[in-house]
Amino acid sequence: MIIRTGKVYDNSNGYFFYPAVWRDEFGIKVGDTVGIDSLQGEVVIDKRERKYKRKILDRGKVNIPLELRVQLQDVCYEILIEQDKERVILTPK
Repeated sequence: MIIRTGKVYDNSNGYFFYPAVWRDEFGIKVGDTVGIDSLQGEVVIDKRERKYKRKILDRGKVNIPLELRVQLQDVCYEILIEQDKERVILTPK
């Protein structure tokens, strides 16, 4: 099931904040490593092994790798939660 958070990721910033309620539900805490990859124009972030790895920083901040940000064609992405797969999806808005 995909849940719309009503939040957006601005690609010009290069980071987003992983919503606390979903970090708690997925068992992700500050210092944990998440995998990040681009699939069909969307950015997928979860605990799986992916092309890029990033640590969860204070308040759930996740830096999107510059190499990936350059590939993204859109500036504004909607933050979706795919609950059954325990992942965040950034999809063009």
